Amino acid sequence: MTEYLVPVTLSPLQKSLYKAVLSKNAEILATIAAAYSGTKKEYKRRTGSKPLRNILTDLRKVMNHPYLLQNMEPELDPITRQRSMIEASGKLSLLKKMLDKLREDKHRVLIFSFSVMALYLLEEFCLGEGIKCELIVR
Repeated sequence: MTEYLVPVTLSPLQKSLYKAVLSKNAEILATIAAAYSGTKKEYKRRTGSKPLRNILTDLRKVMNHPYLLQNMEPELDPITRQRSMIEASGKLSLLKKMLDKLREDKHRVLIFSFSVMALYLLEEFCLGEGIKCELIVR
């Protein structure tokens, strides 16, 4: 079996949200950077790790799909929503192209994710594309 790493660019929406998350939290990041000059214990005592985890979680959500962020899903009709959902994420745009090709050759696809919200979004995407899917969440 061969593993392929495919670099995917962020969509314009993802780029602007990524910058917004970083700029909104610039002060927290500066505090963390300044506090990191000591030991790990001092670092945790000075900063607390919660703000950094929140920033990293938001960045991960933006990189997976912007609609995973709170209040980012637009209220649109189903057809416009499907197109908007695909255009909002570089990863989903690539996945659509890959799935179209794999469906032509009658391949099956298995997708894993640690994010249940991402799985729900993928399920909605698949249903909108007319792709039969099964969501298994534990």
